[in-house]
Amino acid sequence: MAIECLVLGAGQEVGKSCVVVTINGKRIMFDCGMHMGYLDHRRYPDFSRISKSGDFDNAFSCIIITHFHLDHIGFLPYFTEVCGYNGPIYMTLSSYPTKALAPLMLDDYRKVMVRRGEEQQFTNENILNCMKKVTAVDIKQTVQVDKDLQIRAYYAGHLYHSSQRDYPSICDEVDPVAKSIEAVNCVIRRQNDGKLYGSNRDYVGAISAIEDSLRGFLLYFLLDVTLYGHV
Repeated sequence: MAIECLVLGAGQEVGKSCVVVTINGKRIMFDCGMHMGYLDHRRYPDFSRISKSGDFDNAFSCIIITHFHLDHIGFLPYFTEVCGYNGPIYMTLSSYPTKALAPLMLDDYRKVMVRRGEEQQFTNENILNCMKKVTAVDIKQTVQVDKDLQIRAYYAGHLYHSSQRDYPSICDEVDPVAKSIEAVNCVIRRQNDGKLYGSNRDYVGAISAIEDSLRGFLLYFLLDVTLYGHV
């Protein structure tokens, strides 16, 4: 079973999370965020890579919003109310708090744009209309999106109320560090044995960042000693 991923944001950076996954002919968009570091077109996902005509209802089977951080939901009202997407939208990861907090986060972001004198990408009315299209999915609830597609929500270790203790029940094997901190946020099926393997990419990324910083410091230290004789 082939799985295709199109990364429209947050592939190698934090911000603008938007990943389109195609599996068995079903196309699911995970998140619709904005990038905090840009003020131009790079702030939002490039949806022209999905549909040149703008027919997004037929382009996606559904949208799944993983949680309410702006880098995951910041462009959702624009996509539904301006781009015109009217298909299914589901909010997971302690889903009812997500649906409750999402409009607050979005309206706060809108107010910040106004105070900065930036062009508003969406209005408060857009936010409210967008949220009416969202279906809140309870934890471990199975939802039948269509006759061939089901989704089910599990806890994920990123936010309040997001303990990972459910993941061992669906994983055949869990990374020792992820298991010790009780936080699995990535589950893959290994090709060699077909088993589900759970890990935590956040701690891996944090360790990589620390290692990069240490390497930079060591290089600076060696240059300082070599050029200036400082110890």
